[in-house]
Amino acid sequence: ISLIIIHGELMLNKIGRLDSEDKKELRLIISELLKLAESKENETKLRSELKKLGMTQNYFIREYVGNTLAELDERRLLYPILTDFINHKFYGARAIALFYLCKIHEHDVEMIFSILEKTFETTPWEVETIITELWKDDPAFMKENMLKWIKSDNPQRRALSFHGMEFISKSDPTYIMDFISEAIDDDTMEVQKKITHIL
Repeated sequence: ISLIIIHGELMLNKIGRLDSEDKKELRLIISELLKLAESKENETKLRSELKKLGMTQNYFIREYVGNTLAELDERRLLYPILTDFINHKFYGARAIALFYLCKIHEHDVEMIFSILEKTFETTPWEVETIITELWKDDPAFMKENMLKWIKSDNPQRRALSFHGMEFISKSDPTYIMDFISEAIDDDTMEVQKKITHIL
């Protein structure tokens, strides 16, 4: 019988931020997942349960599960599966994997950025969040690398390059204006929306 059915099927249909009871339910599910992860014989069921968790429409569940799995002492037990899940056919499974991998490598901004380079088209909402956090954590790194993204041939990458930039808009307005000048003639609607928002 599915762990999701036992512990939290209704909770996974919830919309919006998680409260303490929601997180408690998710921790119960995660503890059961870890028991499955202890044996290679359970890998098929473990993959199935992780996929079901990702099938939720709730962004905050995917974020909480991915980050929590990465913070556990047993986190490496799930590494091979979640590394594989980054290319899963279901969006939610990819999203959990992305949060997990970025949390695992939270002290290696270059590794995180290399993951985002591979996933910005397949998990765009989650990549937006992580880019914003990187601006807070390492603005110097982001200044250099977002200049590469704004010059990309890919319009989605160019639009994403603006996320989180508001955190340096007051401290470095010159960079902001130079950055915008790189995109001012970009006729992509999403890019123009981002320029308007920053201004």
